Amino acid sequence: MNKFNYASIDIGSNSINLLLAHVQDGEIISEETKSYITSLGEELSETGEFSKAGKDRAEKALGEIKTLIDSEKIYSSNVICVATEASRVASNSDVFFQFIKKKFDIETQIISAKEEARFTAKGAMPANSDESLLMDLGGASTEIIHFRDNEIKSFHSFKIGAVNIDPLFSWSKVEDFVKGIAYSERIVLVGGTAATVGASYLRQGFFNSLPINVLELSLQEFFRFHEKISTLGDEELLKEYPLMESRINSIRGGVKRILEILAKISPEIISFSTKGVRHGALFNLIENIETAE
Repeated sequence: MNKFNYASIDIGSNSINLLLAHVQDGEIISEETKSYITSLGEELSETGEFSKAGKDRAEKALGEIKTLIDSEKIYSSNVICVATEASRVASNSDVFFQFIKKKFDIETQIISAKEEARFTAKGAMPANSDESLLMDLGGASTEIIHFRDNEIKSFHSFKIGAVNIDPLFSWSKVEDFVKGIAYSERIVLVGGTAATVGASYLRQGFFNSLPINVLELSLQEFFRFHEKISTLGDEELLKEYPLMESRINSIRGGVKRILEILAKISPEIISFSTKGVRHGALFNLIENIETAE
């Protein structure tokens, strides 16, 4: 008997994330997640397009994902694949995803920044949440979302990520957005870099979502963590935090970006969610299927 009947794929600038889920009566009963570091958006800010090396790595990852989906005998109607900021920017993303569709029969939706924010909040925030900020740092962009009373009050997508920074990016835009929200009690960090930080802070030898999702840090504790990893060379870093291996080329930059943004917000509590766009996209797919029925 197959374990999973749904799949959700999130194609980002630095990684491709897969969620396999067993859904029953509209609820996720069990799940398994996998992350593939592809650096699809490498050199994007310089060239404006996906590189051949990035496309080759993404193609390989999607081939492995297709094999997993087929092995679980998941219907194509129960698979959703979304792509975010890097794919919105790359001039050759449409051609690349047409190739992926033809080769693997995976239909990719390039979602807007607004839809990305909606999926992030839908995936990361429990239904009974009152108010929080969410920050989803990706490879090419960072979304900050103000969530209150079970809905998004405001959001902004900033073109700064763990890997790429838009030449026109301005910190004043972050400051203005934060001032407009006037909320800094809690911020929830979402995304692969954030999950890696949470797991490493807890000294995990393998990813265990439950402890990460209840971890709370102060800004000072986060700052000290950044200071520590900044002083370690690659060998020392991996010896102390082995889960950073797959992100060794981006983790320091990613943590630095997170800290720079946190400094503009000065949150009282920093917490983490291992769920995000791929979970929100899956919830949306389930709802659409139920509505159609």
